[in-house]
Amino acid sequence: MSQHRRRSLIEPATGIVAGTLGVTAVLFVLVGPLYSFESAGASSDGTVTTTFGTESLLKAGLDPITAVVLAVAVLSSVGIALGAILHARTGARFGRVLGAVSVLALLIVAILGALSIGIFLLPSVALGFVALAAGASPSPAIEAWPHP
Repeated sequence: MSQHRRRSLIEPATGIVAGTLGVTAVLFVLVGPLYSFESAGASSDGTVTTTFGTESLLKAGLDPITAVVLAVAVLSSVGIALGAILHARTGARFGRVLGAVSVLALLIVAILGALSIGIFLLPSVALGFVALAAGASPSPAIEAWPHP
């Protein structure tokens, strides 16, 4: 495989993986056992009962603002993948802009949710930046063009 072919595959491949990881992270946050609970009770006859368990965010209850943040994370993840594919296949500037805006939006969500969901989004953000960097590098065909 030529260097040009490998380089042209890095942008869409990392964009697709970044998007997939982002959507998967949001799904895990929604249905994964992230919340733990413990309760204790005593009856009049002196019997003590203790209950432990875990539950998902959906089971615990999803606030409207949380739903908006998770929707932004999903849309940003999809935007990273679509932007990388669009730019790699067509060279359209819109693809780079879509990818950059999506990576920045996902980074903001990751920073705002650093103590909760943000840590799950960091791999997607990192790969989104790799896709942007891969798309920014000039192609070997342009580099090899003879200069006067």
